[in-house]
Amino acid sequence: MPFKKILVADNDPAFLSGLNVCLSSEGYQVATATDGKEAFEKLRTEDPDILILNAILPKLSCFQLLQQMQKDLLMRLLPVIIFSVKKNMEAFFVDFPHVEFIYKPFDSKDLLSKIDKRIGRSSHRDPSAKKTLIILGLYKFIKNKIRKFFEDTGWEVTSTHDEKAAYEIAGRLYPDMILCEYFHPDMQGKTLDLKGFTQRMAKDRFLSRIPLYIYCERLNFLSALASYPESKLIKYTESADLLNEIKKHLGISRQ
Repeated sequence: MPFKKILVADNDPAFLSGLNVCLSSEGYQVATATDGKEAFEKLRTEDPDILILNAILPKLSCFQLLQQMQKDLLMRLLPVIIFSVKKNMEAFFVDFPHVEFIYKPFDSKDLLSKIDKRIGRSSHRDPSAKKTLIILGLYKFIKNKIRKFFEDTGWEVTSTHDEKAAYEIAGRLYPDMILCEYFHPDMQGKTLDLKGFTQRMAKDRFLSRIPLYIYCERLNFLSALASYPESKLIKYTESADLLNEIKKHLGISRQ
């Protein structure tokens, strides 16, 4: 599971170093920049989940940096936390809805709480902790077979037949993997909007990093291939061979 990444921009080396240690100890990956220009460049190369910066930066001011970010379709959605020693700065940034402030001096718990609220907790955890899986599908029989296999290998499994619930659960748990059931678009009575779900996941800067695979019957493989790359598709002939195909495709074996 990838770590969540934070980009921190501040021209005070001591403050930058201290904040790096604080965030790293919580399991976050941390990239740093010492001025606004460097921060803007690293937004592209580092692809962080959140930006934390000082209200006053050299070369490119905080306000100018946010203006540049607004011109980019992905950057404009990035959560931003601004440090400031001056109070009531919000009035100057009303045009940037994804921005909030934290005033110096501050409690690190307050900062971590704001980060948690915006992007969730760090994906860093005890190596002995169980891996987590979300199964999104309609056929309960097949979901139960997959659930039993993964639980027997030591995973924690959550299953649902509702794509909206799956998205909410993914945001809360940030699982190690998501498995989805594919249905041919022309199948009558289908109530699972898999395409809408996967598109929504792909547009989320955070959730798009979760490995997502789709299991589909061989007779529907070409149809699925029109919408998804082959590397993401696990094809099977009947439910009896599905687990073997999952094991081969994902390289998973029983403990």
